[in-house]
Amino acid sequence: MPKLTPRKHQLTDHDFLKLSKTESNPRARIKLLMLHQLSLSHSLDSIAQTFGYHQQSISVIRKHYWLYGLDSIYDKPGRGRKSLLAEKDIEAFKQAIVEQQQQRGGGRLTAVDIARIAKEDFNTDYTPKGIYGLLSRIGISWVSARSRHPKADQQAMDDFKNFVNHVRTVLPEHIELSDVDIWFQDETRIGQQGSITRVWHYCGQRPRVVRQQQFESAYLFGAFCPSNGNSVGLVLPYVNKQAMQLHMQHISKEVPEGRHAVVVMDGALWHQADLNLHNVTMLKLPPYSPELNPSEQIWQYLKQHDLSNRCFDGYDAIVDAACVAWNRLRVQLELIRSITSRAWSIVC
Repeated sequence: MPKLTPRKHQLTDHDFLKLSKTESNPRARIKLLMLHQLSLSHSLDSIAQTFGYHQQSISVIRKHYWLYGLDSIYDKPGRGRKSLLAEKDIEAFKQAIVEQQQQRGGGRLTAVDIARIAKEDFNTDYTPKGIYGLLSRIGISWVSARSRHPKADQQAMDDFKNFVNHVRTVLPEHIELSDVDIWFQDETRIGQQGSITRVWHYCGQRPRVVRQQQFESAYLFGAFCPSNGNSVGLVLPYVNKQAMQLHMQHISKEVPEGRHAVVVMDGALWHQADLNLHNVTMLKLPPYSPELNPSEQIWQYLKQHDLSNRCFDGYDAIVDAACVAWNRLRVQLELIRSITSRAWSIVC
């Protein structure tokens, strides 16, 4: 007579399908989907064919659920192949990779180079293919570097992140921090010599995109409030002091009654508008520090999603495209908040 498994938990105790939609662990999510089909009385054979598992494995998953409930869908610590790199050496290994990259003076490290570091400095043998899995597990990514101006002052940029003090120095005396909204302002050029970005295409082929050689362009002025996702934009033919004055006036109109806007911007020559606005104050970034202005990421998003890989007949076509792209962006309040929010820029 077969031995019966005690059932402390029933397949009807949970909505496994609903749980699977919010489960971030891929192995646990598959088990939840299997349990969902088991709860619908699907056969082990049909579930095995659906998920590519052996029937015995699905039977074990069901048995473990009966015994241990939802805790059973997660792998126990220590499961799986152990890393050749000792846990105590992980941080030193990561540091060695970064230092080797910096010491090259150009180019980039390859998987073969990193495998050599692992062998020579940590006495572990990895194939170049195995290195990629190791780097993913320990939190090392191959990311695009961004340029840094040789005159950039890292200490000044770090000091700027003591943001509340900088805001206090520019605020009128009668304004309280609790009444302040932070805005980030910048402008970008949109024109016939636009940018080319990645596109979906067939593997092994590189698509060709026409890039214009003419010089017609317009400028998109934008300001973004991370606290509520609001934005103010203008498309103008020039960047100058008058254009900046006009943009600041539009920002002023968007500031709610009883609030005061501190508008953070770089030190461009045209960022010298003669402000006579009761509810707007300018705050300048340290020199050569565009990474402190999240508007840069907004422009990157806007161009990648709407304005790259395009040809324009002339100025009117550029203005129309910029307006369409801006109007599509400005209604996505959560997206703007997500891109522009910085922990250091919160003042209250």
